[in-house]
Amino acid sequence: MSYLLHIDSSSLGAGSVSRQVADSFRAEWQGPVVHRDLAASPVPHLTAAGVSARITDPAQHTPEQAKAAAGRLARTVGERTAA
Repeated sequence: MSYLLHIDSSSLGAGSVSRQVADSFRAEWQGPVVHRDLAASPVPHLTAAGVSARITDPAQHTPEQAKAAAGRLARTVGERTAA
C-alpha cells in the first residue's frame, strides 16, 4: 500500500509557505502518512561508516558500520525508498 512521506525542512515553522502547501496536500491525502520535520529533528550527517555499511554484507560490518546501519539515517533512507 502506498503512503505519503511528508518532509518539512523549513525552519520558519507556521510562516513557511512550503509547509502550508504541503499541509494542504496532506489534508486531502486518503491514506497513511509518515511525517518528518527536518528542522525539528535533523538527519545526522553521513559518515564513512554509514556509507560503507550500505555496500557491505551485514555479517561483515565493523562495530561502527553496525551502529550506523541501525541509526536514524538508515531508517530515514528506508522511508524515502519505500515511499
